[in-house]
Amino acid sequence: MDANEVRKDLEYICEETYSQYVTYDEIHTALGAEHDVQKFLGLLKDAGYGFRRAYEENFVLPQYGGGLFINHSSEETEGGYTLYAKNGKNLIVLSGFDSDYDQFTVYHECAHLYQRRLNLFGVLSNDDYNTYLQEVHANTFSSMVRLLKSKTVLEYKKQQLCRIANAINFYNSQDKRHQYYLSLPIELELIKAIRKKGRKNCKKEFSLKNGELDFENMALYTADMVKKFAFKRFEFLRILEGKSVDQHDFLTRKAKAYRILGRKYIQMDKKKVASRIYLHRRIDEEREERFKNKLQNIPQVDEEAKVINAVCAIDVWQTTMKQSYGYQEDLKDMVRGKYVYLGFDHTDDEANSILNIRDTVKDLYEKWKDNPQFLKLFEKINNIQTRDEVWALKEQKEREIQSLGQSQLLKHILRHPSKNR
Repeated sequence: MDANEVRKDLEYICEETYSQYVTYDEIHTALGAEHDVQKFLGLLKDAGYGFRRAYEENFVLPQYGGGLFINHSSEETEGGYTLYAKNGKNLIVLSGFDSDYDQFTVYHECAHLYQRRLNLFGVLSNDDYNTYLQEVHANTFSSMVRLLKSKTVLEYKKQQLCRIANAINFYNSQDKRHQYYLSLPIELELIKAIRKKGRKNCKKEFSLKNGELDFENMALYTADMVKKFAFKRFEFLRILEGKSVDQHDFLTRKAKAYRILGRKYIQMDKKKVASRIYLHRRIDEEREERFKNKLQNIPQVDEEAKVINAVCAIDVWQTTMKQSYGYQEDLKDMVRGKYVYLGFDHTDDEANSILNIRDTVKDLYEKWKDNPQFLKLFEKINNIQTRDEVWALKEQKEREIQSLGQSQLLKHILRHPSKNR
């Protein structure tokens, strides 16, 4: 399918469902993290996500050396996600439009927009079974769109194989999260239904007067199929627990027998996907080089320089907490030794690392807590809105030190003895 055609469909669906979209390429650019974050925060604001909520829910994270960056994951480079707006426009973040999987993902995310619009499958619920119904419906809707958009019999046959191969891959995946995407039984029934009606008749049934597909009607039709052919609640919960369910066991054996088909589907657009991943990896590497130098200690020529180094070191540790462990703790609680519950999301090693970071930060604080300037800067790095001021002060101090000649620098050090040297 032509990428422009997919984009046109997406724009129509976004207009119909009061939504907006952005691609990963548009919010992960060579222009820099600051540009990307401002663009993304603007989109989140339109969706009703203020800065504080965006930060607390980890859509944006603190960057080493000051500033913020968007919390991208492999989903953005290879898939997408949908944010439902409480007061504003829903937002879809997509990988792109070029590969078959990209295009499948576009319509998958569009299905989530219709679920919200039509209130299907408890769309705002965190219930495991409802999540399963939402995801398999999105898969089935996307497959139906891709099948009915086939312009020739040969293309239709190819899409049949692609849709089955994609569904097989979810069955063969070792990733437990993919259990929510087990749409193979429903998609097989969908293919049967289209074959029975005839592809052209089916397309005519689900088309508007202008010849375009009636996406909302297709969303309702595929929702009915999900209700009829999806696993029942007790069956799906047994699957999550790793217990036997006859139909699931049968399809798992079938999926293993046809795993070569699934592998060929993955290989089909491998070059396109690999090229995109490489491009974004380069962007990340260039950004990392730019802020790496900012993390080096400035020469400790006087008390102020030592204080700045200590405070920036604490900020590096709290950034590691947020970036590596998704964990944000008030620095004041940390240095006071206040017990904060870590939850069940961390492994023992991660929990130990967090505790070690706490101890390191506490030791640094204890060393400098009697210094008024340290306490002032400590307050600033404890606030995401003012932490950049500390890093700007570090850059300013570094420029001042660099402007001193070697002889002046020596005189400066001798003139400013420090008890903490």
